[in-house]
Amino acid sequence: MVFALKAGGGRWSFPRMPGARSRRLTILESLRLSHQVDLCIVACDGREILVAAHTQGVQLLQWLPPAGDGSGAEPPT
Repeated sequence: MVFALKAGGGRWSFPRMPGARSRRLTILESLRLSHQVDLCIVACDGREILVAAHTQGVQLLQWLPPAGDGSGAEPPT
């Protein structure tokens, strides 16, 4: 299982049941920084956020700009 995830670039993708709703939440990429901290890019409803997942919980680090935009983005209002 781990090998399959690493070969797929770390993206979780499982076959869908016929008639099942598509998922709104996707982990696009993750990087292990230490044995206690993972850095993840999460997509939801067309927006992407950078979060740190650690032993104390999850922390929002930054709203990411749309692809092609080089600047950091503020949370949508």
